[in-house]
Amino acid sequence: MIDKVTEESSNASNTATEENTVTTIPKALPDPNWSVLDTFNVHDDTELFEEALIPPENFNMVCEHVYRSSFPKKKHYKFLEKLKLKSVLTLILEEYPEQNMKFLEEQNIQFLQFGIAGNKEPFVQIPEDKISAALAALLDKRNHPILIHCNKGKVQSTWLASRRHV
Repeated sequence: MIDKVTEESSNASNTATEENTVTTIPKALPDPNWSVLDTFNVHDDTELFEEALIPPENFNMVCEHVYRSSFPKKKHYKFLEKLKLKSVLTLILEEYPEQNMKFLEEQNIQFLQFGIAGNKEPFVQIPEDKISAALAALLDKRNHPILIHCNKGKVQSTWLASRRHV
């Protein structure tokens, strides 16, 4: 019986408290200052593009100061600058694009080209002299940090990067 009386008096005091509670309505937030966006032009994304850090496709760190990727394009330059590369080693046969050569010169990056035909056939021999020279350049720490690339960053660059550990 005592418990029931205590419970009833407790409920009565809670009801009284709830009746006496005053709810305050929060003040409305001020309007946002949209004028800061007046200078932003959605159609002119050149500046945003230049600041973006976009890695080349299939970019990966092989080990400290050794990276591999697909063929770098202009949109990847800002990202590559952050790597502070000393060398770029390419395995493509084709002449290197003038735009890429200009970037390498501006960044004082050494260009190493060991042209190897892209081939996925298991019985086609890769020229041993070119692979040996490319591997020697890769192992020479004076060339680090170094980016190894082929066209897609899948077969040749991955194969050469994996030989570093052999």
